[in-house]
Amino acid sequence: MPESTPTNEMELLRDISRIGVSGLGVEDLGLTFLETLQRHISFDRGVVRTVDHTSGEFSGGVAYGVGSKLPLPTDRTITATQAIGLGRIVTDVTNSSGDPEDPDPGGQIASLGLKSSVTVPLLTDEAAVGILTLRRTSEIGFDEAEVDLLRIVANQLGPSLDNSFLLETVSNLAAIVETSPDIILRASIEGHVEYVNPSGRQVLNLPETYVSDHGLNIKDLLDQASSDSLINSGIPTAVGGHPWSGELNVIDREERLIPVETLVVANFHRNGSLRGVSISMRDIAARKEAEDELQRLATTDTLTGLPNRYQLGILLDQANRSAKRTGAKHALVFLDLDAFKLVNDTHGHSVGDELIRAVGARLDQSLRSSDLIARVGGDEFNVILYDATAEDAYSKTAELVSIVSDVSITARGDLVQISASAGVASFPVEDASVEDLTSFADIALYQAKDAGRNQVVLYDHSQGGRDVVTALQQKRRAILDALTNHRLTLYRQPIYGVASRKIEMYEVLVRIKNADGKIMNPAEFIAEAESLDLIQQIDERVIAAALHRSKKLSDSGQGIVLTINVSSRSVGIEMAEYAISIGTELGINPADIVFEITETATQRSGSHAVAFVNRLANAGYRVAIDDFGSGTTSLKQIRTLPFHHLKLDGSLVQTLAHDEHDRGFAKAICDLAHAIGLEVVAEFVQDEETLTFLGEIGVEYAQGYHLGRPEPFPLDPEP
Repeated sequence: MPESTPTNEMELLRDISRIGVSGLGVEDLGLTFLETLQRHISFDRGVVRTVDHTSGEFSGGVAYGVGSKLPLPTDRTITATQAIGLGRIVTDVTNSSGDPEDPDPGGQIASLGLKSSVTVPLLTDEAAVGILTLRRTSEIGFDEAEVDLLRIVANQLGPSLDNSFLLETVSNLAAIVETSPDIILRASIEGHVEYVNPSGRQVLNLPETYVSDHGLNIKDLLDQASSDSLINSGIPTAVGGHPWSGELNVIDREERLIPVETLVVANFHRNGSLRGVSISMRDIAARKEAEDELQRLATTDTLTGLPNRYQLGILLDQANRSAKRTGAKHALVFLDLDAFKLVNDTHGHSVGDELIRAVGARLDQSLRSSDLIARVGGDEFNVILYDATAEDAYSKTAELVSIVSDVSITARGDLVQISASAGVASFPVEDASVEDLTSFADIALYQAKDAGRNQVVLYDHSQGGRDVVTALQQKRRAILDALTNHRLTLYRQPIYGVASRKIEMYEVLVRIKNADGKIMNPAEFIAEAESLDLIQQIDERVIAAALHRSKKLSDSGQGIVLTINVSSRSVGIEMAEYAISIGTELGINPADIVFEITETATQRSGSHAVAFVNRLANAGYRVAIDDFGSGTTSLKQIRTLPFHHLKLDGSLVQTLAHDEHDRGFAKAICDLAHAIGLEVVAEFVQDEETLTFLGEIGVEYAQGYHLGRPEPFPLDPEP
């Protein structure tokens, strides 16, 4: 036997055997094998390289070595399959080609000073788990006896490495299981629980010995539906070789229901026989609560707690489809608070929000549990009345409108109340979509507002709904487009002095210029703007633009009085303050401006009209009462307000040329107006005869097509 051969083979094998049952980890085991082997066989560098258990290759494995004369080999191209055949003396087996027959590939042996190298595979059940390589720089090579001995050693080291790897894996997995925040348990295929990890015991309120002491079954931890799902689907699926996942509900010892995300996998013995199942459960209560909250926010109005537009759309679509199938009668109600912007402007948005909540609560309380109310906009509520004929729906909606009028709140000592208007559309209607139904109810709502508000209108399906809907939608888009894209255009119409026959004033008028260049007259959009509560924005734009033009005229030395119309929906202290602030900023002479409000505005707006007129008059502006003679207001009623002008209603002026009765009536109004200090303006003067008569009864000013038609008001105007 060569000098290097161990003197006692049995002693080496005995030492190696002791190491194999030492319970060391993979790295410590490999190093200990090499150190022990070095005491019996001389070598300058010994290396154990493990196989990557995922890929089966050395490229992902780890090398352990003893001896410092040579570096660890860096080449990892040898696969497990190749290693099995390398059980003999070779010059080098770590070359890049992996060919053990090459005596010195690339000159590696010469460069490292190697004289001989031997590599044997470390096998278990004919699978390679690593390789053992010994290298020498001396002239003494590895003989057949040493190689045979190394094969015997390798047969010990291979299984030991494999077992050590498995023990390490199990130990690591056990640590993960023991410290996991999830519920992890092991059970038989019959559902008998064999193990529950610490976190699981804590969540389920189980003492440490409870499982072993009470023979717990998985069904004891779940509600009935979850138990059925796990027993009938989860476990059979896992046993069939496919992991199963799903959401279950576990019940702790205090009978609380905990939603868990569950994974079930089957456990098998080494021989392939079924051992049981492992079940992992993750508490998802917090996630479910978050999901529920997101769902609530997506379908609920945050101010009132009522369903929102999105939820209403879903339920309305369901109701419409169901009604078409069954023939049931339902109704959609659009209910809008009247002049709600005034509440916000007068008392602040917090008061407005409080009023919205109060109205929503009262409406909700007054409906049947089967009905639905939703808040779909700032001051708009929608209601679905189920199983209600058109007549029943109209009657119920009238009751809702009345209820709104009874709602009141107190804000800084003031009683705040409001009215509502409503449109009702019954359904189903043949071929009508949800969009059609909402348009029908919308049209009815506009008609209710145009009727004076605090009204209810039932949509008449005989009026050619889709055509009306299309026209209305076009007007709505035109108004919004005009406000967004600055398409409001000012016009002016001259007002002549009747005696002087010269232009004394201009009335400022507004038009909408559509994107296609078409001009919309006020009659085509003012009513819709009022219904949409957009008229205030229009009035603000017109006032600002008119005051800027007045400033330009004044600066050019060509100042002239401008009269500006303000809608009855806009009159109030806020609009007065807005106009005054613009005028002050521009340095306007208040005497150059007259604000006009209609006779009906003084009736509808009441105290708001009084505040509007008084505030402007106190600031030096003049105010005219427009369309006088169209309502029921008497001169006695308006004499307490600081009006400067009275404009005769055009319907009265148009008949003066041929109606003696109207002539007498016009003269009486003119005389009374003069008696209380008002100047009179006549509108709609269409001929010379009318103009002559107006002069005879003392009317100061006149306007109409006979004197001048409306014309665009230039940006840089001249009188």
